[in-house]
Amino acid sequence: VCFYANERLAVAYCGTVEEERFFYLKEDLWALGYELEPETAGELFIHLIQRYMDIGLRPIESTLTSASRLLGDYAVMVLFAEPELLIATRQRCPLAFCINNNLGFLGSDLTALSQLSPIVMQVEEGHPVVLRPIKPLFRE
Repeated sequence: VCFYANERLAVAYCGTVEEERFFYLKEDLWALGYELEPETAGELFIHLIQRYMDIGLRPIESTLTSASRLLGDYAVMVLFAEPELLIATRQRCPLAFCINNNLGFLGSDLTALSQLSPIVMQVEEGHPVVLRPIKPLFRE
């Protein structure tokens, strides 16, 4: 798993992207004025998300649009600073989610996750996990 971050978001990325697609997307970003030299798919993914946020897409739309442009086998988790939001999605790579004592866990190993919670949910391709913090209804 590789981790990348900037002031607005952080990405944990595991997997591969087709090499031809990687260079095509990199050239697209260069043509749009983004001066960057991503060497990995995770770095490219964070720049793609940033691009879509720069043109006004919301975090969920930015993440899913970026994911749809990558061709490969991967799982990705994106943590946004504002709004506080976590989005995880996958393409031809296992990803599952479980909750135990108000803590959420994401992973690709179903056996390991089943040790944390009796209920483990597989993330379907094209159906992201979207988590937001719970805000208290009443303040003391």
